[in-house]
Amino acid sequence: MELIVDLESYKTHKTLIDSFKSLYIKAFPDINEREEFETILKRVFGDKQSNEPHSILILTTDGNKPEVTGGLIADWYENSMAIHLIYLVTEEKHRGKGIAKKFL
Repeated sequence: MELIVDLESYKTHKTLIDSFKSLYIKAFPDINEREEFETILKRVFGDKQSNEPHSILILTTDGNKPEVTGGLIADWYENSMAIHLIYLVTEEKHRGKGIAKKFL
């Protein structure tokens, strides 16, 4: 699993994030059911006010292949020490393999 929490981890995993973006849009084709991906990324590595959540991405891959099999988007609220799961996506052909269970 790859954890993306800041600009440095974003740069390191840019190819995987681009792959996940496609998976995310495919999983939520109705624009009313999802946020703009760029908005999520701004919460991952953009400047935030103290009361704003810090978003994280966790991605899984298929072994050594650069193929993303699933991903999780969550918001971290530092003041309350709480995590809010926003989106959980598993590539259709990889469902039933326990990927989502590993995220949780």
